Amino acid sequence: MIEPLYIERGHALLRVLNVIVQVRTGPMTTIGLEAILAATLRFRAEVSGKRGALLSIGDRAEMVSPILRKRQAQGLQDLLQDPLASVCIVIDKANPAAALYRALARSDQRMASNSMVCESVEEGIRWLAAAVGDIDVALIVEAEKQARAAAAGA
Repeated sequence: MIEPLYIERGHALLRVLNVIVQVRTGPMTTIGLEAILAATLRFRAEVSGKRGALLSIGDRAEMVSPILRKRQAQGLQDLLQDPLASVCIVIDKANPAAALYRALARSDQRMASNSMVCESVEEGIRWLAAAVGDIDVALIVEAEKQARAAAAGA
């Protein structure tokens, strides 16, 4: 039921039903970003009805380079413009750049009603499950755990 879409050291993207879960604990690479954007497009094409994305930035995730940041922001905006998608960005408060990440994430969101930025994975999962509906919170919790483990050991 949980399907890996992209895994590399420090980064994992998994799908569980109508939700994708991304965990980033390391640097963002060009190859990684392009693979994630392509997987997200496929996911959106395959899933009809409400869908969601949990994007978790860990305590050791490095800032994205300006060039990748621009591409990443465009991908996030594309997702936020999808009327059937809900997006939650979780930024670990232990990350030294957490305040900057939150500010950037909020500016990328353009105050979209289908999005949220938070510091707790648990809070993010509860919000996303309620926003998407028709998915058990435990499934998203398990997908997040598997994504975190995959990112740590890829």
